[in-house]
Amino acid sequence: MVSAYADLKMLPRALPLLVHEQFAQFRDLPKNKGKVVKFRRYGAFTPSTTPLTPGVTPAGQDLSVTDITVTINQYGNFTILTDEVTDTTLEDVVGEAAEVLGDEMGQVGDIVVRSVLVSGTSVTRAGARATIDLVQSGDIATEADYRKIVRGLKNENAKRITSFVKPDQGYGTSPVAPAFVAIVHPNTSYTFDDSTKFPNFVRVEKYQNQTQVMPGEIGKLFDLRFIETTYASVVEDSGVGGLVDVYQDIILGKDAYGVTRLGKEGPKSYYKGFGSAGSADPIDQRSTLGWKMWKAAKILNDNWMERYEHSVEA
Repeated sequence: MVSAYADLKMLPRALPLLVHEQFAQFRDLPKNKGKVVKFRRYGAFTPSTTPLTPGVTPAGQDLSVTDITVTINQYGNFTILTDEVTDTTLEDVVGEAAEVLGDEMGQVGDIVVRSVLVSGTSVTRAGARATIDLVQSGDIATEADYRKIVRGLKNENAKRITSFVKPDQGYGTSPVAPAFVAIVHPNTSYTFDDSTKFPNFVRVEKYQNQTQVMPGEIGKLFDLRFIETTYASVVEDSGVGGLVDVYQDIILGKDAYGVTRLGKEGPKSYYKGFGSAGSADPIDQRSTLGWKMWKAAKILNDNWMERYEHSVEA
């Protein structure tokens, strides 16, 4: 069937692009239960250090609960294929269209999650700049800044990430050595190979254990592992004088954010054949190929993630 063929073409291209989803806590919304998803976090108890009095029951403590809600949204797109194109071109038009739509589907999912992650309130800027518009061309990422950011996460009792989500395997998880994770742009990681600036950076090829390398992983700095993607956030011309592009790394601990779908469903593809529109296509001139998905993302704990803003080397 053409629809099954389109599925095979679209999904493998879309899913690996979802880099920003890999470290999320997933909470699926059952169908027919509205559009609002609730994430719940329980607060820690204050340590009870007062010695017990013999025969006296202590006061005890109530559980503290924080509910965080997010509204799920629907995204999609399609393209029209005409009989003239499919009947006269040499290439596989349906296959090519499915691949292009698959690329877009993955990009949309990644951007939806990324836009939430970069909206967090915890931010560090290279050069200790107070605001993004003060970032200068020389304010590139530094090893010292990354170490301070990780120190800050540890001081907030953020836990290290121990697994990542694999969308290409039905959103299952795969274990990974405990670490914090940074999502960075290739223009940022370009500097990592300069041993004078990053003397402690270790390329992924030098890991002793290669079995737990994450998709897109390029290396590590102590217990901070770096994931490289061209879809890392870049705010063009937002630095000093409106002339400097500012790169926004996302540095994550476990359970810092959540992602949800509807009914455990990932993106779907749709093919409507020639003539399927009935009288609206009386002589079978048009078919369509498209995709649709439900998605939402939410920051669950700002203290367990950090946005690092900086410029890059020319």
